[in-house]
Amino acid sequence: MIKTYEIRIIRKIIKNKNENIRDMDKKNKEIAKILDVHHKVVSKWIIIFFRAKNTRSL
Repeated sequence: MIKTYEIRIIRKIIKNKNENIRDMDKKNKEIAKILDVHHKVVSKWIIIFFRAKNTRSL
């Protein structure tokens, strides 16, 4: 089961990767696509986590 701490670690890893991507010399359009994918993945994990947490409490 994913815990809040694990989600924070995952978000931090993605944030660090985003910063690394920004440091690279890529086109803004490519960077925007990559950041969008990361954002969607983290959002999906958070939704899964909270659904699982709510299911357990019922």
